[in-house]
Amino acid sequence: MKHLRKIILFYVAFVGWPFSLFSESKNQLSVDSLESLFYQQWLLFPQEKIYAQIDKPSYIAGEDIWFRAHLVEAQTHRPDTTSRYVYAELINPLKNVVQRVKVRQEDQAYHGYIPTAEDLPEGDYCLRFYTRYMEGIGDDYFFKRNIRIGAPLSGFYRVEASFDHGSQMNVGLELRFTEVYDGSFFLPEKIRLTVEKGKVRNLKTDPQGKVQTSFKYSPKDTPVLYLEYEYKGKMHAQYIPVPVPDDDFEVSFFPEGGAFPAHALTKIAFKSVNSQGLGEDIEGELMNRNGDVLQRFSSQHLGMGYFWCMSAPGESLSVVCRNGKGQEKTFSLPVAEMDALSLQLNPGRENIHVLINHSPEWTRAEDLYLAIHSRGNYLATIPWPADRKMVVLPQELFPSGVIHLLLVNEKMEPVSERLLFHIDPEERVDLAFSTDRPSYGKRDQVEVSVSLKDKERNPLTGNVSVSVTDDNDILPDRSMNIYSSLLLTSELKGYIEDPASYFSKDSPREQIENLDVLMLTQGWRRYRIDRLLQGEPEEARGFMEGSSFVTGTVKDGLQLNRPAAGYIVSLHCFQYGLFEETETDEKGVFRLENFELPDSVQCVVQSKTKKGKKGGLLTIDDEVFPAVGDIYPFIMKEEHKVSLESYFRKADDLFIQSNGMRVIHLKDVIVTGKKKRKSGSVSEYASENIPVYTTKDIEKRSPVNIYELLNGFPEVVA
Repeated sequence: MKHLRKIILFYVAFVGWPFSLFSESKNQLSVDSLESLFYQQWLLFPQEKIYAQIDKPSYIAGEDIWFRAHLVEAQTHRPDTTSRYVYAELINPLKNVVQRVKVRQEDQAYHGYIPTAEDLPEGDYCLRFYTRYMEGIGDDYFFKRNIRIGAPLSGFYRVEASFDHGSQMNVGLELRFTEVYDGSFFLPEKIRLTVEKGKVRNLKTDPQGKVQTSFKYSPKDTPVLYLEYEYKGKMHAQYIPVPVPDDDFEVSFFPEGGAFPAHALTKIAFKSVNSQGLGEDIEGELMNRNGDVLQRFSSQHLGMGYFWCMSAPGESLSVVCRNGKGQEKTFSLPVAEMDALSLQLNPGRENIHVLINHSPEWTRAEDLYLAIHSRGNYLATIPWPADRKMVVLPQELFPSGVIHLLLVNEKMEPVSERLLFHIDPEERVDLAFSTDRPSYGKRDQVEVSVSLKDKERNPLTGNVSVSVTDDNDILPDRSMNIYSSLLLTSELKGYIEDPASYFSKDSPREQIENLDVLMLTQGWRRYRIDRLLQGEPEEARGFMEGSSFVTGTVKDGLQLNRPAAGYIVSLHCFQYGLFEETETDEKGVFRLENFELPDSVQCVVQSKTKKGKKGGLLTIDDEVFPAVGDIYPFIMKEEHKVSLESYFRKADDLFIQSNGMRVIHLKDVIVTGKKKRKSGSVSEYASENIPVYTTKDIEKRSPVNIYELLNGFPEVVA
C-alpha cells in the first residue's frame, strides 16, 4: 500500500539520522514538524505485537499445549524476528506462573509446546506470550488467551458449586458431588478445601453428597477456591472461581470527541458492564432535573450504544438505566461547557466528513490542525482555519485498523481526539482451503491445499500456521483470531469482549456500527501522543534479546564487599564445548552474551584477576520475569462445556494408538528390593567408604577449571 511504502522509504532515509533532533527546544516545534516527530518516535521506540495460535481451546492435564506465535512489527504488521526468543507461560487462576517455556525463532517462525503436569488441578488457565522487548510497554500489551484444563476424572465426576453472597462479605458455599453419566451423587472419602489466606478445611458430605460451608469474601480481588477430594482411591484437584454478585452494573458515558459543548447536538456513547466486567445490555431514559424524559435508548452490542443530546451549560441531566433483570440505577451525565470543542465524524461510503462541534454562541478565533495517524504511522496533517466548517477525508487514505484523529492547536496541544476503525477492501485476502477427497476412512492420509490470493486473485506469499482438531470432541474458539488481535485488541488498552464478533460477515452495516461505538468507548494508548507533540518522545524500554546471556557482579576486598573492576569472568559449558569470557566494569558488573544453549544445560561461571589468580565473590543475577497483570474473564458457552465433558470421557475410555497419550491412575508402588550391581561396573569396585571433600579442600587446590579440579581427585574416573 502507498502509505506503507512511504513509511519504508522514510525509514531508509532517516535511519542514519541522530536522535538528537529531539533535543531542540519546544519553541522550535511546530505543526510542520509533526511528520518528523511521528517517524522519529517510530525509530526511537519501535514496538512488537504477538498473536499466538494454539491447537485447541481445552486440554486434559498431561497433554502438551502446542502453539505457533506470530511476532510482527507493531506499526506495519510485517513479520519481525529481531527478538530471538518468545516466552510462553501457563498461569493458574491464582495468577501464579506454573509453566514457562522459551522458544527461539527457526525458519522465520516461533513454535513449540507447553507441557502440563498430569496432576495439574482442573480449572481456567491463562496463556501469556511476550518477548523481553515487549516488557517495555507492559503486561497490558502482552498476548493473552484463556483455556480450560480438565483432569482425567472430569469426564466422570462433576462438582457443582453454588454461592450465596450474604451480608458483611460473608459467602455461603454448597458443593454437590455428582456422576456425569446419570447425575446421581457420590460420597468422596476425603475433601480438603483451601479458602481465604490459604486456610485448609477438611470437610465431609451429608448423605446426599453435599457439603455446606462459608468463608469471607474480599471485594479487592476475585477469590479462587482450591478443592481436593479422593474417591475410589483416586485424587482429584480443581480451582473453583467465586463469582462476584451479578446484581449490580455500572454505566460510563463518553461524549464524542471527549467534550460536551453547550447548546450543540452531541453524540453520547455509553458502556454498561456488570460486576464480572462483561457487557450488560440495558435500556435507558435521559431525563432533566424536572424528571421529564428527553429521550429513550438501548444498548446495541455487548452493553454499548449511543444517543444524541443537547444541553445548556451547567445543566444537570440524569440517565435512568435498567438491565435485563429489571434492576434500575440512575447516573449523572457529564455537564455541558460553553467553550468546549469536539471532533464529530459522519462516515459515508467513500468519504468521512469531520466537523468541529461547538456551541453556536462560541466563536473560534485560533487556527487548528487535524493530525491523523494509524498505529503511530503518520498519515496526514490538515490545516483547519477558524472559518472552516468541515474536512472531508477520502476513505482510501486509511489502512485497515484503528485510525487516530487528533485536533491540535498551534502550540501543539491536543484539543480533541476521535478514534475510527477502517476496513480497507484493498487489503482483503481470500483464503481457499481444500482437501484431496470429500470423505476419508479411519486413519486415512489427508492431503490439504491452502491458497492465499488478493482482491484481484493474484497469489500471495506468507507464513501460515494450521491447527487440526476434531470438532466432534472440542469445539473451536471463535471469539478471537489473528485479524481481530492485530487490528483491534492489540491497539486498545483494556478488555475487549468477544473481539471476533466485530468482523462478522453476516451484517456489514451492523459490523461498522458496532466497531464505531467501540471506538467511542475505548482509547488508543500505545504512545503518549500528548508528550510526543511537546517534543518528549518515549524511549525504548525493555531490551532486545538476541542471544542467551548471564549477568552478575564480582566483589573483592577483605570483606568481599568492594566492586571488583577489571576481573575476568568466564563461562564454560563442557557438554557443548562452549567458552565465553568478558571483563567486569568499574562497578564489578559483568555480562556474558552472544551464545546459545538448550534448556537445562549445566555451565560453570568463574572469576579471576587479570593476572589469572583466583579471587573475588561472584554472584549471578536471578532471572526476573514480568509480574502477572490482569486476567480477563473466561467465558465458555454451554455447548463448549458439553463437548468438553465428552472429550474428557473419551480420553479416559479410549487409548489413541498413534502418537496419543492417556493418563492412567495407578496405586502407589512400594519398592522393597535392592538394585543388583552389574558385573564389571565401576560401582562394583567402588569403596563403601566414599571420601567427602569440603569447600576448604577444593579451595586449597585452587583449580583453574573443572577439569583441573576433577583430575585432582583419584576417586574420579575420567
